[in-house]
Amino acid sequence: EHRSRSVRRRDNVSLVGMESGKAERNMDVHFTLDDGTGSVDFIRWGVWLPGTT
Repeated sequence: EHRSRSVRRRDNVSLVGMESGKAERNMDVHFTLDDGTGSVDFIRWGVWLPGTT
């Protein structure tokens, strides 16, 4: 049996590294963050105004 639940959680996270490969679209932003030891690909979903976080 599969049960799902809605979880609403908002935490702040600080990431330090060099951003590369950024691609912005209407509903998301794809980018890679490299901290010198490796890189991680990110996708940020949502609607927001340019210049805001």
